[in-house]
Amino acid sequence: MSLPRLILVADRFSDPEVALRTLEAVRFGVRWVQLRDHSASTDVFEYAAVEVSSRILTEYPDVIVSINARLSVSESLSLPFHTGLHGPTVYEALELLGRDRMVGKSIHTLEEAVEARRDEADYVTFGSVYRTKSHPGREGAGMEQLKQVCELSAHMPVIAIGGVSPERVGECLEAGAHGVAVHSAILEATDVFEAVMAYSNELPGL
Repeated sequence: MSLPRLILVADRFSDPEVALRTLEAVRFGVRWVQLRDHSASTDVFEYAAVEVSSRILTEYPDVIVSINARLSVSESLSLPFHTGLHGPTVYEALELLGRDRMVGKSIHTLEEAVEARRDEADYVTFGSVYRTKSHPGREGAGMEQLKQVCELSAHMPVIAIGGVSPERVGECLEAGAHGVAVHSAILEATDVFEAVMAYSNELPGL
């Protein structure tokens, strides 16, 4: 499967300002957006997902827009799904959505990588690779563990997440990652265009 190498995790995308920055990032070259908002109600999440996904896909039909955690929204909008530790398993999601729907999973351990591969996830995000401000005091998994996850995952693409600045992209790719996932580095950037370009310069075939 040929997947873009950069995922923009649009955290709290139901906030109009975040939605606007997400749309800007797509205009500047991002080709994979994951809609995430753990604090939003299901109704608010779905309404915002309809608005944002339709605006993106009407103008940029080649962009992947996936839904984080809200399986019912993924089903109703016929969009790819991303699950995690507290969500449904990949197997459960595929049983509901159908085997032709793309389903990915957030993982944090080698054991979870094996499980995701067994359940036939289309890809996984692994992290946090580096220390992040969202997890103060917690050490990142590091390059060695990322490399092990990539080796275990075989042909299942691994996306590195957590503190991956543009300067760190190269070593993630060298460890075997297909690409990287970011949120604050783009969504909170002073200049969204410059932020997207910084990643684009480090990711062949963004």
